[in-house]
Amino acid sequence: IKEETTAYWTNLLNSHRIWCSDVLNYQQFFESEAYKVLQFDQELDLPNGEVLRGTRSPIRIDNERLFSRKAAPRTGADTEQILKEFNLI
Repeated sequence: IKEETTAYWTNLLNSHRIWCSDVLNYQQFFESEAYKVLQFDQELDLPNGEVLRGTRSPIRIDNERLFSRKAAPRTGADTEQILKEFNLI
């Protein structure tokens, strides 16, 4: 395997309809055409008013890409509400 280039193996496997891809670092991934075509960029609205750039989930439902500007809650943000809901406090 080490004696051949990544391009060699990618072309060989693809010619046999075996899906494969180069292993990329973050910079290479963000600059890749695949990243741009798949529309992975997403911005999240943080509670403090700032916007955080991140990536969306790669999962699709009914072939629709999933996007949400809502950031995950802070750890413990809903603990009291959940404990009350289940009569634990």
